[in-house]
Amino acid sequence: MLPGEKPIKDDKVKKRNKKLLGSKFRLQIKDLMQELKSSGCHFIRCLKQNEEKKPGVFNSHLVLNQIRYLGIVEIINIRKELYPVRIPYESFQK
Repeated sequence: MLPGEKPIKDDKVKKRNKKLLGSKFRLQIKDLMQELKSSGCHFIRCLKQNEEKKPGVFNSHLVLNQIRYLGIVEIINIRKELYPVRIPYESFQK
């Protein structure tokens, strides 16, 4: 074997490892998609009323910035205009 020449065995191992890595990734994505499809997702958005975390203290500027950042106003408008009522998934199957 000449200097700098790689053995054939190493090339085969590298190719096999690449295939294994790709198939592992596909399986992980498939598992993730199955889990997401089987779960009922709910999102809860929490707002801090003040930086000190003290009861009875309300910082309207802080709350308004959080509402803007989270996009709550846009979500409310979309819900009112397009989908005001949630229809259960089971009703679509009939």
